[in-house]
Amino acid sequence: MPTPPDFTAGTALTAASLDKIGLWLIETKDVTATATIDFTSVFSTDYRAYRLIWDYLQNTSTADLYLQYRSASGVLATGYTWGYGGSYTNSGTPVFGGFSAQNTAQTSAYIGSGAIAAGRTSGWIDLYNPQNAVGSYGNGQAASLNYSAALTYVTLSGGILHNTSDTRTGIRLTCNAGTMTGKFSLYGYRN
Repeated sequence: MPTPPDFTAGTALTAASLDKIGLWLIETKDVTATATIDFTSVFSTDYRAYRLIWDYLQNTSTADLYLQYRSASGVLATGYTWGYGGSYTNSGTPVFGGFSAQNTAQTSAYIGSGAIAAGRTSGWIDLYNPQNAVGSYGNGQAASLNYSAALTYVTLSGGILHNTSDTRTGIRLTCNAGTMTGKFSLYGYRN
């Protein structure tokens, strides 16, 4: 049998062969003009970590992207801290630096630089063992165009912590203003 992911048409794919594939698509959301996106009941013991990838257009106002975990009873709106550093261009001049952090518990975790209306933003974040009833960590990168009139081409790198003992079953994504149109995909890393 060929080594995954180079499969041959007509070859039987055994469970052992498929388990060698490390990253599996769990769910994709194609959204139009929405302020909130939910991935519900997506965490399981089949995966030890998850990758969320996004590419969207900010529709109506300048905004950033935030993450909240979900439990079986709804959104978990406490216990988030985060920190991101990055670079940007200021009126065409490259600038390295800038750091933003929240070290006191927040209601959500900042995960992506936003954009002004009609501005695009893309990025990813890996979430480690969110289904465990202990704190969950994540780290990722994001980039956006036209965050404000002077700040363009913003790139960020950083991480988040959700420090509660809740059993997490999914995630909610939201922008802090306006709506989003684009694609959001969640993948699982096999054990």
